[in-house]
Amino acid sequence: MSQLPENTMLNAVGTTAKMMDQAVSNIDGLLGDGYAASNPVLIAQFMKTCSDVYLSSPVTQAESTPVKSVTKAKPKAKVVEETPVTEEPVTEEPVTEEPVKEEIKTLTHDDLKQACLVKAREDSANRDKLKSLLASYGASKAVDVPVDKLDEVIGKINAGEF
Repeated sequence: MSQLPENTMLNAVGTTAKMMDQAVSNIDGLLGDGYAASNPVLIAQFMKTCSDVYLSSPVTQAESTPVKSVTKAKPKAKVVEETPVTEEPVTEEPVTEEPVKEEIKTLTHDDLKQACLVKAREDSANRDKLKSLLASYGASKAVDVPVDKLDEVIGKINAGEF
């Protein structure tokens, strides 16, 4: 096995270190400080992807030189043929975004209590108005409002229609 010249090895180490720094910066920038350090597999995959993209670039493919393959003969090895080194091009599948599904939260009596509390704290005059609103639904307390009317009552409170 032949050894690489020292310059080539130093360049490779330097380039790899820069790629790793960039990977950590990008990952932390997207997902929050320390995320990359907590997820080393993500860093490895990032670097693998960078390497794949680099190796599949036209510039890199043009620079590749043919490599000789050898087969063993009984006394010594001999050259069979020259074959160029090629990498399979990386094909990226188009990313399709799934439509955002709106989650519908089922409102509870606790949500109604919270809405009433917020409005009552905004203005003490709202207390009597809120009691009147609840009474219009046959309730003296928030827990007495029929479950099927919670959306409607909370909507009115949040809109200030009470």
